[in-house]
Amino acid sequence: MVISLKDLLLGFQVHESVKKRDKKGALALRKRRALRRRRSHVGRRIRALRKLVPYGETMEIGKLFVEAAKYISCLQMQAKAMQVMVRVLSSKGK
Repeated sequence: MVISLKDLLLGFQVHESVKKRDKKGALALRKRRALRRRRSHVGRRIRALRKLVPYGETMEIGKLFVEAAKYISCLQMQAKAMQVMVRVLSSKGK
């Protein structure tokens, strides 16, 4: 079988375009997988936050973040109040 130079060059060009397409496809596949991993990671974090915030299971994400911020500040105030109570009660015992 004799292959002409033209056929050889055309075959090379087709092969190169296939290689480029495969590289682009592989890159797109890696990007999609990375995006899927990030989304699943964020999803896990949001599910954990929903469990921590009271009534968080029924909230939309935006409201969940607002309520989480309020809940954190409330917990901080409660911790400060307890610290003050401990100081007051421990000073009375002396």
